[in-house]
Amino acid sequence: MMRELSEKERGELEFWIDHIVGLGCVRESSRSYIEQWSDGAIGRLSHYRSDIAGLQSVENGTWVDVGCGPYPVLLHAPASVNSVMIDPLMKHYFHHNLVPAREERHNQLFLEGFIEDLPLVDQSADVVMCLNALDHVEDPWLGLRELVRILKVGGYLILEVDVGGQTDFMHPHSFEAEELERRAAELGLTSMKKFKVLGGKRRTEAQLYYGFYQRTALVENLFPQAPAPRKGSLKPMLVKEGVRGFNVVQLPDPTDGDTFYAIRQEDGAFEYRRIVSNDYKVFFEGRSLEEVVQKVNASFL
Repeated sequence: MMRELSEKERGELEFWIDHIVGLGCVRESSRSYIEQWSDGAIGRLSHYRSDIAGLQSVENGTWVDVGCGPYPVLLHAPASVNSVMIDPLMKHYFHHNLVPAREERHNQLFLEGFIEDLPLVDQSADVVMCLNALDHVEDPWLGLRELVRILKVGGYLILEVDVGGQTDFMHPHSFEAEELERRAAELGLTSMKKFKVLGGKRRTEAQLYYGFYQRTALVENLFPQAPAPRKGSLKPMLVKEGVRGFNVVQLPDPTDGDTFYAIRQEDGAFEYRRIVSNDYKVFFEGRSLEEVVQKVNASFL
């Protein structure tokens, strides 16, 4: 099932439909979409592999292209690369037949997702690419944090984005190269090579920024873990019934360890708040099922 698109997302999709199904690319460059974008993807990969010395050493690893559009650069990645291609419009690209015909590979994965909440676990990628997408999104700095979160320590981030210039409906953010570099450093990224180039069909007064980074440090508390559940907030589990008229329940506690309670069957379902308020007239407590059963049996001696 495809989700309903925002006005901005519909504009993005219409752009791609015009360029691929219509004659947008032909109007701009006198070349078909497939010719223009395949040459561009091949050229980009060749450029990255020549400029980033360690890139070829991770060609058996996982490479992720975030905000990849309907023609991801990773369609031309080496066959040994596990390619993950993520875009918020991915289902719509396939629905409108915008993704080009390609050789089917078992190690290619297409996902629908947003850069601010990527559907991948921490440190799962050897290479992360974000090409001409960061200034399109709702929260670019949260997006940058997510790119770093999924990148392994020692892995490489390849960032291309317009800097400076005027904003518009499709590009709601304008930031400077110095700000990108500062925020990258705060996230534990070390710049390997960076440069700006003028020209091309950029936004008005914008420049294209290339940033090649390596994740060299884990920044403490950058991605804090969720707090442990409060004691009593997890659902108790009935583990043994009818022990001399008592039921035994297990109350999970990932912080201090689980606790077992034996309550009288006539008292009904177990509630932790009744333990705290001493509402149960008779109950037994222990750190294991065996300990609680032993206490129940001992009370009848």
